[in-house]
Amino acid sequence: MYGKGSVKAENLDQDRIEDKELFDKISNTLKQLCLKQEIINIAQFNIVVSKKYYITEEILLKELKCRISELISNNTKIYIEQLEIDISVAIIYKILGEQS
Repeated sequence: MYGKGSVKAENLDQDRIEDKELFDKISNTLKQLCLKQEIINIAQFNIVVSKKYYITEEILLKELKCRISELISNNTKIYIEQLEIDISVAIIYKILGEQS
C-alpha cells in the first residue's frame, strides 16, 4: 500500500518522463527543420504545446541548449502558446534564424 507521498512522487516521475519526451521531440523536430531550411543558428521560434505541461520560455531554452547547443544561443527567442491540444503534440509554426 502506498502513502500519499509515494503516489505523489510516482506522479512526479511520470511528469518528468513526459517532459523529457516532449523536450526530445521538440529538439529533434527543430534539428530536422533547421537541416531542411539550412538554418545554422535559431534566432526565434514559436511553438504551441498542451496546457498539461508546465513549460516556460526559460525552461525550454535551458533544455534545448543542452540538447541542440549548436543551434541555440542565449539570444534565441522562444514564444510559447499553451492550448487544449493532444498531450503528445507540440507544434512549431514559425522558425527564424541564420542560414548557411
